[in-house]
Amino acid sequence: MRYQWNGDTLEFKRSGADGRVDVSEDRVHLQLNLGLLLSVLSGKIKSEIEEVLDKELNA
Repeated sequence: MRYQWNGDTLEFKRSGADGRVDVSEDRVHLQLNLGLLLSVLSGKIKSEIEEVLDKELNA
């Protein structure tokens, strides 16, 4: 995976997926673009991301 911070934004890219995470004082916004093969798993991927973020940000 390749990633780079650009200010408060983490931009990332890997085979089959790319996106960004925008971080501010009171929110985290994730944009994830899935390729064709990973798009089949989009529901599972979304629920896993939400579960991990909820757990880590509410700790």
